Amino acid sequence: MNTFPYDSWDAALADLGAYYTWAHNDTAIKIITVIGIVMSLYWMYSFVTTESSKLDEKASELANKYRSN
Repeated sequence: MNTFPYDSWDAALADLGAYYTWAHNDTAIKIITVIGIVMSLYWMYSFVTTESSKLDEKASELANKYRSN
């Protein structure tokens, strides 16, 4: 029993579009892309600032340790 609604995958791809959500909705794809880019940039910024503060704290601890000797 064949329950596939198309004769071939070529017909299915031509009719349905590519294999991702919102295949024929360019606006949704652009919105999701912008959200992804913004989230990536925010993550990079927060990562750099967090690591910078940790590095500054450890450098200060080491400076105080060797300054007191």
